[in-house]
Formats: sequence, structure tokens, C-alpha cells
Amino acid sequence: MIPKPSALIDVSNQSLNSLGENLSFFPIAGIALIEYQIRTVAEAGIDHVVLWTEDLFSEDNEGNNSALETKAHFNFQLVNVIERLRKEAIHLSLIHGRQELSAAFSDNQSVLLLEGDCLPSVHLVETLVRNTDPTLLTIEDGISSQEFERIDASERWGGIALVEGKIIREAKNIPDDWDLILTIMRQTMQSGCKRMTVKAPVNGNDFIFKITKNKNNAFISKGIYQATENKCDKNIFCKKIFSKIIDKNIILLTRKRNISLYLLITTFVFIFLSLLFSLTNMPILSVLSLILSGLSGYGSHRINEMQLNTGRKKQRKLIYYSRRMGASLALICSSYYISKHVGWGIFPLDIIIILANISAYQDNNYCKKLSLEDSGNHYLYFEYILWIILPFTLLSKYNVSFVLCGLILLAALSIVNYGFSTKKLQKSLEKI
Repeated sequence: MIPKPSALIDVSNQSLNSLGENLSFFPIAGIALIEYQIRTVAEAGIDHVVLWTEDLFSEDNEGNNSALETKAHFNFQLVNVIERLRKEAIHLSLIHGRQELSAAFSDNQSVLLLEGDCLPSVHLVETLVRNTDPTLLTIEDGISSQEFERIDASERWGGIALVEGKIIREAKNIPDDWDLILTIMRQTMQSGCKRMTVKAPVNGNDFIFKITKNKNNAFISKGIYQATENKCDKNIFCKKIFSKIIDKNIILLTRKRNISLYLLITTFVFIFLSLLFSLTNMPILSVLSLILSGLSGYGSHRINEMQLNTGRKKQRKLIYYSRRMGASLALICSSYYISKHVGWGIFPLDIIIILANISAYQDNNYCKKLSLEDSGNHYLYFEYILWIILPFTLLSKYNVSFVLCGLILLAALSIVNYGFSTKKLQKSLEKI
């Protein structure tokens, strides 16, 4: 039985820049490079990550207090990252010596080799790991790829490769003053391996960044943000408004690792304020609060996607259902005050809007689960409901009846939307 692929990431002193700084903690989208690398390979399906830490825990430079202090700080940071990722069920191992490295893999095992100063996209790693033979990721020689290691006249090495375990098992024979990762890469290339070539370091949703002391982390954060954008999102407000606002502030939002948590808390604060405003007969502020909860919730989700945070899908569902539950309660609470002017007939409209949209969502979700045709073209998105009702709540300042008109319109749209979703589901099921 062939073992599952593992990953070997270089965090040794070979990854020092010209200033003697280890690039493993270069900030990428609010987290350290080494943590991003580990999350990337784990996201690609690799369940065992080995960190090559040769010389990091050695006792050289004993007379240099500054060097010892820098090394101690680095080791402390590394241990914190490892403990945090292990709590997320990511299997990590630290390898200090070449003899120990030789025993870490079996001969017939595929190993993903990753340089300490390179950051690939998840999709590139997934594509590379699908190969059964040793494969190098190469980049066509050009102006944008000058920072990468040249391997011939037309291509450069992208800092990532799929190698055989038996080559790494021979690492004990590599001289100590040689760069271990580059040596293994060259041995793999000399053995006649395959090549997976990309045209440029950033190509559509794929990227491979070479981290240097001069690299602008804002540029990298922008690249990751654009690469992780959901191209299939049909919601116009998320696609055209929320995404533009987050894009303009992405540098500020990715300075710290916990910004997504703060935005999540902000989302729940807005939902709570919406309920509070609806209970105090302020429907305009209630709707505006729900709209703002959509912006903060979208920002939280996008940063989670950028940082590859585990549990981000559950968090997105939590925001999704919390906003809709909050909106439903806010609608009913607001209707209590409006009913004093227009009568109790407003409550059946509320029930129609809520139930019709829940049913349409279930039909649409059922299509997605079956991988059938998406009924999203006829889906009345939650954001649309908020923006449709907003002008009616503004006009209600002059006449409360405008809110009733808005609810009648929403009820009609919800019924039509449910009809389209049901019809689409029936047609899709007939094709099975």
C-alpha cells in the first residue's frame, strides 16, 4: 500500500535573507508565512507536514547575546504556531538533523517539497500532488519571475516540487554546508522528472510568490484576495458593493490575524441593534443595521478565506442563519407597531415572506447538493430583500402605509421566486 503524500517545508537557517532575518514569519494576510504554508498544504489534502528546522535550535553564537535573543524569539514564535495548528488537528513534525530526516519518509512515499521563502496557491499544490511521478513546478522565464531559481535557459523553479521519498532518505549523504532543499530539487531534476509549467507567478486564481526582504506584503495580500474571490457569486451587492469596499481596505484589514473575529463580533452587534431598533419602532435604522451586518459578515468571510482558517464554512453558515433569523424577528417586531395604523393583516404578509424564502432556499440548496443546475438565477437574495424594503421604510416617515406597500411587493416577489425555484428543481430532477 502506497503511503499518502507528506510535505517537507524548509524553516532552517537556509531561508535567511541578506539581513540575517528568517523569512518564515514574514506577514502574509495577517499571519506568518510558515503558518500560511502549512495551512496551504493542509488545505490541499496533505495530512502530515514535516518542518525542516536544522540549526534553529543549535547553540552557536554563544558569545553573541543579540543573535541568541533573536533565535530565542524566533523559536518561541515557531512553537506558538505549531501549538495553534496542532489544536486544529494538523499533524506536524519537527526534524532537526539529516539523519532524522532520512528516517521520516519511506522510499515509495511522495513528498511535497516547499522552499521556506515560497508561497503557492492551494490549487497549484492540489494539482501538483495529483501527479503520481516526481514533478517540478516551473515558471516561464520572464520579468516577473526573476526572483526564482533558474534551472535552464527558458524556465525557473517555482520553489515547490513533488519528489520521491527515497531521495530524501539519502539526505544524510548531502554535505552539511549545502542547501538541502535545492540539492534535493536538483537531484530530482537530474533523475528526469516531469515538469508542471505556469506562465507567470500570478496567473488568474493561481499564484506562487517568492518572498524577499523587499517584497511588499500589501501586494501579496491583494494578490491572495483577488485569487480567492468567489467568481460564481451571483449576489450583485456582494459582488459589486461589499467586495469593492473590502478590496479598498484589505491592507488595513489584514494587518492583524484576528480581524475576521472582530468583524464576526461586529456582525452580531449589528444584528442585535437591528432587533433593538425594531423593538423601539425605528424600522429605518433596523434595516440599515442588517445591511451593515452583511458588509461586516462578508468581510469576515473573505478574510477567513484568505487566511485559510479552519471552521470558516461553519462560521459563514452561522452568519447566514443569524442574519436571517434576526431579520425575521425584526420584521415581526416592527410589524407590531405598524399594525396599529394599518391593521393586523400585516402579519400574514410577514409569514408569507419568511416561509416562501425559506422554501426557495431549500429548493436551491437541494439542487446544489445534487450538483444539478443552480436555481440561483431566480433566487431572491437576502440582500435584495433589504435593499427593496429600505426606500419604503424611508418613506414611512411620512406615511406608515408605504411599509405595507413594500411588504406586499416583497410577498409577491417571494411567491414568484418560490415558484421559479420549485419549477427549476422539478426540471432538474426529471433529468436524473
